[in-house]
Amino acid sequence: MSKQFDVIFLSNNAIGNTLEMLYAIEYCLYNNIKAAIYVAPLLKSFKDYLVDCYGDEVILDSLDGVTTKNLIDTFIVNYRVDIEYDNYIYISPDKHSTKYKSETEQYLDVVKALYPSNYNSYILTYLKAKETPRIKELNIKEKYVIYPGCSSSAAVRRWPGYMELIEDLGEDNVVVVGGQDDLNNEYAYIYPKYLTTIMPIKLTNNVKFWNICKKLNLLKPYAHNNKISKLKYSFFNLFTWEELAYIFKNAKAFIGNDGGLMHFASSVGAKGVAIFGPTSVDKSKSYNPNVKEMFTNYDCQPCFFEVGRVICRDYAISCPYQVKCLQNISVDDVKRTLKEIEVINE
Repeated sequence: MSKQFDVIFLSNNAIGNTLEMLYAIEYCLYNNIKAAIYVAPLLKSFKDYLVDCYGDEVILDSLDGVTTKNLIDTFIVNYRVDIEYDNYIYISPDKHSTKYKSETEQYLDVVKALYPSNYNSYILTYLKAKETPRIKELNIKEKYVIYPGCSSSAAVRRWPGYMELIEDLGEDNVVVVGGQDDLNNEYAYIYPKYLTTIMPIKLTNNVKFWNICKKLNLLKPYAHNNKISKLKYSFFNLFTWEELAYIFKNAKAFIGNDGGLMHFASSVGAKGVAIFGPTSVDKSKSYNPNVKEMFTNYDCQPCFFEVGRVICRDYAISCPYQVKCLQNISVDDVKRTLKEIEVINE
């Protein structure tokens, strides 16, 4: 027996991209439009959480016997699917389109054009949050929650100032969260300045050259989180998604990098600061207006889109400028932004 839908989105293993699509899914559900998202390669624990929140009729694990009026494919999908559809829509947020609309807004615009409605929500209302006894002990409403990592393959997104910020805010006032991969520093190394002054960008962009330099111990550590993981209130790979949702929703403020947990915090209603460097603020900014983006404004940004011939690589930090876009964001800059959203009183 076939399952018929009005809208199906195709996603990949990225938590952030999936959450950005879920705004469009919730828009459809609110308007009684049968919509689903196919997230087959997604991290299992997160997929299980989404199934618990939305049901397996919305979070699809298989497309067998599925048909849809509108199939919405995206630039992030790296697998092939076999599904019957009436209309095929392809969305590829890039440096041109995202000057006007973020990735979340582009997904929403498509379903709004197909099924007009005035519904809008800056949070994902289906996401479940739970205060467990161990969360209650943290007194989370008086704490800043910090997400200092992101996937090890994208270590270039990590702001290196978290330890200094924690010392400034006071260790007892901070809860640090993340997954085990956030502590992986395998690719968290940068070129020293003397090397990039003599080497052309074409060479420093080359992953093979980066790997050779690493083997020769010519690279410098970048944004290693080892000390942070030893703090009293550091919790890596511990909390459930329901617990994390409660933490983000109820903490005094969130501070984190552009990554999956930043998008999750934003989606459940956090307020705070998202720190951007190589990636595009315009494309990946929070849909929740209570999460403020912090970024510098160099000509090479965002190298996510290969601006200035610099490439934001996975599995290597190819930046010839020592990630100055993040290195030059100070603790004081972050604290000023926190004051703007009225979470710091001095």
